[in-house]
Amino acid sequence: MSLLTAVEGEALVRLARAAIEDRLSPRDAVAAVLRSIEMTAGLAGPRGVFVTLHARDGAQRVLRGCIGSTEAAAPAHEAVVDAAIHAAFHDPRFAPLSLEEYPVVEVSVSALTPSRPAAPSSVVLGEDGVILEHPAGRAIFLPEVAAEHGWTLEQLLVQLCRKARLPYGAWREATLLTFRSQKFGGC
Repeated sequence: MSLLTAVEGEALVRLARAAIEDRLSPRDAVAAVLRSIEMTAGLAGPRGVFVTLHARDGAQRVLRGCIGSTEAAAPAHEAVVDAAIHAAFHDPRFAPLSLEEYPVVEVSVSALTPSRPAAPSSVVLGEDGVILEHPAGRAIFLPEVAAEHGWTLEQLLVQLCRKARLPYGAWREATLLTFRSQKFGGC
């Protein structure tokens, strides 16, 4: 799977914003963006994507929603529209995004590579996203999460367990998968 260009990444961010705008105030924004972009192989091909929303709380950026899929089950341009709607309105950690909040929300899109099995020792913090799969739960962190929090590898693995509602050492019996991503938009 080839990397996306900056133009393709910007198109995905525009589509994510348009999907949110269409839910807040319907005006066919997604259709308008689709008419304005060149549908390249990178946008039309299947790709796992995540859409992340951040809001400002004073001087701090705070997570406001993050939803996506590691599976390349839909074309990137369709997957990003679905992920944006879910991140803005269906992330169970947050209330649905309001029209008043939207103007100050940062939207970013992470385009993922296929995941591959990995040993804990092979995880590269800040470069690898990590998926923890355990019979009792599953969790994922995008590559930037460990770096943003200043976590060590063990802290990352413990936090994955916490996110999956597993005991902190459950990562030792879990399957780990890693992936890389290209992040577009946001800060």
